[in-house]
Parts: sequence; structure tokens; C-alpha cells
Amino acid sequence: MLGAVHRHLDDEGVFAFETRNPTISVLAAEKDIEKDAGSWTDNEGYHCSSVYRRSYDHKSQLEHYIFTNRRWKDVSNVVETIEPFALRYFFPQELESLLYYNGFVLKEMYGNFDKSPFQADSRLMVCVCRKRHK
Repeated sequence: MLGAVHRHLDDEGVFAFETRNPTISVLAAEKDIEKDAGSWTDNEGYHCSSVYRRSYDHKSQLEHYIFTNRRWKDVSNVVETIEPFALRYFFPQELESLLYYNGFVLKEMYGNFDKSPFQADSRLMVCVCRKRHK
């Protein structure tokens, strides 16, 4: 993905994106506990609910989710779907190296969209990059 962005970016262009800031204590907490993801009525009048389980694999730096979704109009006919989802985490120094080796220089890293300073407990890493000139 970074290679494709680099190829399409003008020499003076800016590439900005956000990703989650991995906090080990949060990632390691509450493994494989079922949590409520909410209930709602969709635009077709079906009742919907979702629960999920999550786990984190430190070696692969992947956070795995398994969502169990239910949809029904009549409680005797509930349709259930299972949806796996995975997030790959990059730690700040690792992310900066990944950008560098893909031809970018990290100009700014913020802790949120309001441009607050990036800190260890920031929820996000908001990155502003430019092409690295050789």
C-alpha cells in the first residue's frame, strides 16, 4: 500500500493518515471475553444485535475480533452470522522505519486530529509524511 501511495504522490505532495497507537496494557487486557457491540433496528425494520470476542497476538501484532451478529423480525427466525476481523498494529518507531524504507519521511506525528502532541497514552497516531528525497 505504501509503495502505491509513493508512486502516485507528487514530489512535493503530502501523505497523511491515522492509525491506532498500540497500548500493550489495553491489548493484553480482557482476552476472549464476550462484549456487547450494540443493538439497533436497520433500515429494513430488522432488529439487530452484535457481540464480539477479541484477542491479541504479540508475535504477529494482530488484534483478532470475532463478531457474532444477529438479525431478526420475528424471534423465532434469527439469522446469525460470524465475522472475523483483524487489526495489525505498528509501534511508533516501527511505523517511522516502515515509512522510511518505503520512501517517506515522517514530518509530524500527532496524538489526535486536533494536532495534540503524540504521547505514549495517545489513542491515535496521526501521521503527516512527504516523499523522501535521495
